[in-house]
Amino acid sequence: MPPAIPTGAFGIAVASFRTESRAHDVEAAIKAMGLPVTVRPDSTGTWSVVTAGPFATRAEAVAAQETLTSKGYANTRLLQASSEAR
Repeated sequence: MPPAIPTGAFGIAVASFRTESRAHDVEAAIKAMGLPVTVRPDSTGTWSVVTAGPFATRAEAVAAQETLTSKGYANTRLLQASSEAR
């Protein structure tokens, strides 16, 4: 299940962790980069999902993704919220 971001906005799936404490450590590191970030449980409640964003434009999201990559957060995934039902 993709992280919740406003329709039309972009987000970045950063990572998922089994422990909330690890997810919150990553959240703090991303906040220190000056990026918006949230942690929420996945649909099963088993994983804590870290998502950067929302970003109003794709360009903003790509720039943030490049920042994350340069700080060691590789393998992130760009997301765009859609109003279409999945």
